[in-house]
Amino acid sequence: MNNKGDSKIYQANLKALSNRYPRLLAYATRAETADDDCVVEPAKNGQPTLKLVPEGGGAPVYAHSKYNPENDASAYVGRVGLGADTILLFVGLGMAYHALALLKAMSSQNEFLIYEPDARVFNCLIRNVDIRRLINDERVRLFVGQDTDAAVEALFEDFTMHQFSKVKLEFMPSYEKIFPGLCDRIARVFGERIRIYLVDLNTMRTFAGKWFKNSMGNLRYFRTGYNASAFMGSLTGKPAVVVGAGPSLNKNVHLLKELKGKAVILCAYRALPVLDELGIRPDVVFVNDANQWISTSLKKFEVTDAPFFINAAIVDAEKYMVYPGKKLFGMTTQTSPLTYMLETLGVEAAPFTTGGSVSCITTDFAVQAGCNPIILIGQDLAYTNMEHHAKGTDLWELKLGEYHHRDFVEVDDIYGGKITTDTIMMTVITWFDMYLSALPEGRTVIDATEDGALLQGTKIMTLRDAIDAYCTADTDIADAFDRIFAQGNFLSKEGNTALFKLMQEILDNFEKCLPLFNELIPVTTEYERRLKHVKNPNNITVSRVGARLDALHRKITPLSKHFDLMFTLMVETDRLMSQKKRDDEDETLYQIRMALIKYEGYKEAIEKARPVLEWILLDLMLGAAAGR
Repeated sequence: MNNKGDSKIYQANLKALSNRYPRLLAYATRAETADDDCVVEPAKNGQPTLKLVPEGGGAPVYAHSKYNPENDASAYVGRVGLGADTILLFVGLGMAYHALALLKAMSSQNEFLIYEPDARVFNCLIRNVDIRRLINDERVRLFVGQDTDAAVEALFEDFTMHQFSKVKLEFMPSYEKIFPGLCDRIARVFGERIRIYLVDLNTMRTFAGKWFKNSMGNLRYFRTGYNASAFMGSLTGKPAVVVGAGPSLNKNVHLLKELKGKAVILCAYRALPVLDELGIRPDVVFVNDANQWISTSLKKFEVTDAPFFINAAIVDAEKYMVYPGKKLFGMTTQTSPLTYMLETLGVEAAPFTTGGSVSCITTDFAVQAGCNPIILIGQDLAYTNMEHHAKGTDLWELKLGEYHHRDFVEVDDIYGGKITTDTIMMTVITWFDMYLSALPEGRTVIDATEDGALLQGTKIMTLRDAIDAYCTADTDIADAFDRIFAQGNFLSKEGNTALFKLMQEILDNFEKCLPLFNELIPVTTEYERRLKHVKNPNNITVSRVGARLDALHRKITPLSKHFDLMFTLMVETDRLMSQKKRDDEDETLYQIRMALIKYEGYKEAIEKARPVLEWILLDLMLGAAAGR
C-alpha cells in the first residue's frame, strides 16, 4: 500500500472514469505521486489513509483517522444532517471514506456534488481505493482541480434556481486544517454563487407578474425605440466612464465636464440629477429596476436629449415615454417573455449581462460596445462614511435605517483597510470580481471612485489621473451614435404587423386551452384516485378515465406551442416539479402527481397572462389606427 497503489483497482477506476468522467482522466493517468507532501500509508487497521503537509507548511496532517478511517467517517455522517432532498456539496475526497459513507446514507432524492481541489490526492485515491460506486452513481457529480470557477460551472451545470435553495456546503473535517486558505476561497466562491442564485430566485418570485407585464408591454414601443445591441463594437477604443450613484460620486463628478467629445459617459438613472445639477449631459442613461424611481422632474432636466437604455426584460418603459430622449431597448442574458417573442418573430437582439445593480449592465454595455478603458466612478458598493447614496440623488436624505434593512458585512476597501457593505451589495461585488476576471487581456477597467469596496481586476486611480492618462484626445462619439440611430428602429412596420398577428395567435390559443385545463385537472385527479384504489391501470374504470385524459391531451398539444412564453409566471410550479419521487412512491402515481402540478400551473399562468395580452393587443390596434 503506497502512492503507486493496486493496479487492478487503478484499472477498474480508470475504466469507470472513461465512461462517465473522461475529462478527469488527465488527473488519473499522470505518473504516480512521489511527493513527500502527499503520502499514502496504512492505518492501524490496515486500511489506506493519507498524510498531507498543510498548504502553509509544517508537520504532516492525516486526512483520516490513523486507526480506523472507515469508522471515523461513519460517525461523521450523523453530524451532517442530511434532509430528504438535500443537495450536498462536499469538498474533499481523501481516500473517499467520508464520501462513500455519505452516499450510503443518502436517499434517492439527494444529490451529491463532490469537489476534490488537489489533483495529487485524486491520483493517490484512484490507485488505492475502488471508487466505482461514486463514479457510477447518477446522484453524484465529481470535479477535480483548483479552478474554483470551473468547479462551480461543472458541478452546478443544468441546475434550476430552485435547486440552489437545497444546497448544503460541507468540508471533509481535515481539509480545513490542511488547506485553510483554499477552503476559505472555495467557501467564498461557492457561497457567493449560491447567494446570487437565491437572490435571483427570490427576486423572480417577488416580481414575476410585474416583469411579465412590463416586458410584454414594452413590445408596444419597439416601433419607435432602438435595438441597444446595435452598439456592439460601435465604440471600439473609445474611453467610457460608468457613473454610479454611490456616496463618493460628489468627490469628482464635476470633472466629467471636461469629457464632452473625449469619453462616453454612461450614467445610472439615480445619478442623473447629480449630473444635471452641474449641466453635464450623459451619452446614455441606464434603467434596470422594475420598481425604479421615477421623478416628475424628468421633463424639466436640461439633459432631455440623452438616450435612455431600458432593460426591456423587466423595466416598465411606459413611464419614460414622456421623456423626449431616444429609447434604447436592451435584452439581457436572463430569459424573459420578451426573449421568446423576439425569437419567434426572428428578430435578433444580442443580450447584455446584468447583476444586482444597474452598474453591472452599464459596464457590460461599455465592454460590448468596445470601450477601452472603462472608468468607474460612484461605484462605492459600500456605506462610505455610513452614507448610501450621493448627495443630490432622490434617496440621499433618507437615513440609513430608513433606506433599507439589510445585514451589514465588512469587506476590503481600496486603501487596504475594511469598509461596511451589506449582503445585497456583496453579490454585486462578487459579480464584478467574476465578470472582470473573464475579460480578455488588454481590456482596462479603472476604479476611480476614490473610496468604497475593492473590486478585483480594477486599476485604482483618481479620476483626475485617469482623465489625464486616457481622455485627452477628441473622438467622434456623437457621429458613432448618429450612425447607430440611422440604422432604424427595433421593429420595422412589417415587424410590427408580424407582432400583432403573433399576439392574436397566442391569445387565441390560450383562450382555447383554459376550458380544456378546467376539464383536465379534475379528470386527472379522478384518475389518480381510482389508480390508488384499484392499483391496476388496466382496470376498466381506470382505463375509461385514462382514455378521457388522452383525448384532452390530444386537444391541448397543438395549442401549447407558446407555453414557453409563460415561464416567469410558473416559478412556484417549477419549484414543486423539482421534487423527486419518494422512495416509497409508485412511479405512475409520481408522474400523475407531477402532471397535476403542471396542469394547475399552466391554468394559473394563462389566467394571469390573458388580461396582459388583451391589453397589449388592444394598444397595438389603437396604435395602428393612430399611425403609431
